[in-house]
Amino acid sequence: MIKLLINMGNVSMSYKTKSGPTKILHDINLNIYKDEFVAITGPSGAGKTTLLNLIGLLEKPSGGSYHFMGQPVSSLSGFKLGLIRNRHIGFVFQDFELINDLTIFKNVELPLIYGGISHRQRIQKVTRVLTKLGLSKHLHYLPVQLSGGQQQRVALARAMVTEPALLICDEPTGNLDCQTAEVILSLLEKLHRQGCALVIVTHDMKVAARAKRIIIMENGMIISTKNIISQEEEK
Repeated sequence: MIKLLINMGNVSMSYKTKSGPTKILHDINLNIYKDEFVAITGPSGAGKTTLLNLIGLLEKPSGGSYHFMGQPVSSLSGFKLGLIRNRHIGFVFQDFELINDLTIFKNVELPLIYGGISHRQRIQKVTRVLTKLGLSKHLHYLPVQLSGGQQQRVALARAMVTEPALLICDEPTGNLDCQTAEVILSLLEKLHRQGCALVIVTHDMKVAARAKRIIIMENGMIISTKNIISQEEEK
């Protein structure tokens, strides 16, 4: 049975400025299901990152309704939103966002510490996910000792170690060469096939085309949605 993970109805987002409120998002209507791979694309300033922040519960909408896993976001406290993010959402960023003075193991362990997971379970979970991503020989390295592709795999490991329902990626291949980007995209697709909903923001239409659905934004609005049919589905 397909389950609805995200439901947004007429969502808007405004920020206060010296000249008054500035509206960034306008009447966003969006459903994302637990088995989906969705790409969000559009020109700079279209509102992609703001929408991603709302999807990831980093911010609350100014207007409209947003339900995440059936819960109304607007009525939840910051503490409750933090718990949901920790348990159900993983984040991967273009600049990796690793803590440079912590080892790879410690970087990946952090979400589990915040989640109250026991020391023994943390060791098992972190070792397992880093081994899965081919980093078992780098547990005690610092981020600066790794290549860009390896750092992005560490970021993936940190995002996946809590086994989230949703993985959010903001330009995950933006700082990588073509060969390394292909490795990261293949890993993301593999993680998605294992049961994780995947939402990627990207400027690269070749990356977007690998999703099952492409959402195109412009001027803070969703202007079109395109469903992608794979060669396997066509057969």
